[in-house]
This record gives sequence, C-alpha cells and structure tokens, in this order.
Amino acid sequence: GFATVTGVVSENGIPIFKAAVYIGNNPTVYSDETGRYSAEVVPGTTTMVAHTGSGEFIGEKTLTLGQGEISAADFNFTPWVITGNVTENGNALAGARVWAGRNRPVLTDSSGAYSANVQGDEIKISVFTAMGEFIGGRTVIKGTGGTADFDSKPAVVKGVVTEKGIWKQSRIISLL
Repeated sequence: GFATVTGVVSENGIPIFKAAVYIGNNPTVYSDETGRYSAEVVPGTTTMVAHTGSGEFIGEKTLTLGQGEISAADFNFTPWVITGNVTENGNALAGARVWAGRNRPVLTDSSGAYSANVQGDEIKISVFTAMGEFIGGRTVIKGTGGTADFDSKPAVVKGVVTEKGIWKQSRIISLL
C-alpha cells in the first residue's frame, strides 16, 4: 500500500507551473498549471523538497505518512533577490557559476553580473570560475542590501623544483 501527498506550489500565492517536488526516493513530481501536484509514496517518514522550474529552492518539509493516508503539503515561494558582479582582477568574468543557497547555480552574463531569487533569511553564496576554481564565498542576510560582489585575483607561482639541491625535471606540484 501507498500513502498520498498532495499540495499546491505557489510564488507569493500565485500558482507555479512545472515546479519540481522531490519526495524522498520517489520519482520527482511536477506541479500542473494550477500549481497542484499529487504523488503516491511509500509510507513512513519522508523529506520533501520543492524547487521552481528554473531551480530556485522553495522549501523543505518532513512528513510521516501511514499506509492509505492522504496528506497535504503546500509550498509558497516568497523570494528576495541577491545581485552582484564577478570580476577577475577588476575585469568582468562571464560564465562564472554562482551558487545561492540551495538553488541551482546561475551564470554571470558578459558584464560579470548575476541575479538570484532566493528564499530564507541567510543565504550562503559560493562563486566558481567556469573551469570550477573557487573564487569566494560569503553569507548574505535578508534585509541588508542583497548584494554580493566578488573579485578573483589569480596568482602565478614560478620557481625551480629541486631535491636536496639538485634540479628535478618534470615534477608535478600541488598547491593546497
């Protein structure tokens, strides 16, 4: 037997079409034009997570469901916006990946700008180059301006590798 979870996913009370609702290990379900979703799930305690169709984190809920039980779990996205610029030595860095909380990453545009709709009071921002190198991170608190700029200052390491004073050819160096 199964349990059933139903609900509505909305943004400021307006239904969201194609919001993704992840319910434990069950297949992902998507909201319809009215924001409604429904899924049969294995009974027990399960965690549900909802995202907008573009990957913005809406919320998380934990439910305990018995066999044959029907339970409602609504999600309402009330976003605020974090914006910023990502540069490298002061020059715009296009294509940088900006992770805002539990959202999917957004990419910076050709001017290095980004914008992320977020939900929650404190959002951890992490920024990486298009190649995956970490640029920086910080926490942005709701109501404090919602801006987070980052400037990458890549370093160049030069030198000669020796072992006991003798030059060594073809050595791999790891910088941690």
